[in-house]
Amino acid sequence: PPRSTLFPYTTLFRSGALSPHTDVSHIRFTHRLLVQLNRGWNPAFGGLLCLHAGNPHSSQETPRKTVPPIHRSGFAFEVSQRSFHSVTPVLHGQRYTLSYTFYPPANGERGATF
Repeated sequence: PPRSTLFPYTTLFRSGALSPHTDVSHIRFTHRLLVQLNRGWNPAFGGLLCLHAGNPHSSQETPRKTVPPIHRSGFAFEVSQRSFHSVTPVLHGQRYTLSYTFYPPANGERGATF
């Protein structure tokens, strides 16, 4: 089965944001699972996860979809050169996210079968 690791949680404080990026690294990740832990969150707090259809650095592309950081919700995505995402500024309080990272099977391991 795929291997996974729990990365340390991410905390964004007031006015904190993440500019558009992919999670591509020299370490080959396959997928990420983000778990939101934001009790009492409401839309006025900001901190939306924005999914981009293309590279926002090479066009004036606007986010294709936004995902609110609702408490106990999760969102998974494939990590690739095209998986651009960002986080809007946090306008109130903090935004807490747990990030699980999945890796391909190690040499000699069998992949997951479904």
